[in-house]
Amino acid sequence: MNSGFVRVGDLIERDFSAEEVDVLTSLAVGLDDTLDAAEGDDPVLDRLLPAAYGDDDPEASAEFARFTRERIAEAKRGRLTRLLLLSADEHGDGSRLSLDEAAAQEWLLALNDIRLALAARIGVDRLGDPRLGPIGDVYDWLGWLQSGLLDTVDG
Repeated sequence: MNSGFVRVGDLIERDFSAEEVDVLTSLAVGLDDTLDAAEGDDPVLDRLLPAAYGDDDPEASAEFARFTRERIAEAKRGRLTRLLLLSADEHGDGSRLSLDEAAAQEWLLALNDIRLALAARIGVDRLGDPRLGPIGDVYDWLGWLQSGLLDTVDG
């Protein structure tokens, strides 16, 4: 099934329903809030801002995090903000998304971070579980959206 992304000249476009925009907005805002905290024992932060040296060298990981964690979190938050701004261009009941190559790459990275965060919340071992219901459907939809955008970017 086609994800709706089409190439129009140098741009990649897709129409989003109001419901799709609401879902993306809610997920992006939630992840932005989580990254804003960037502290504590949170599986999302562990997944998106992992320890550089794992459990092998906690001191070196802490030192690395001290110099890089905020910058990496800020880059992720910036991509989420741009995703939100691009999906805010309302037309009727939904939005027409129009991305140049750089913006498409930003969207791919933001969608990936949202999927990773959702997987961390759900529990990766439960992703195929049909009992997940709507949250599993959202995860699948994000993957379908990301795959469709990637296919269109690759042409």
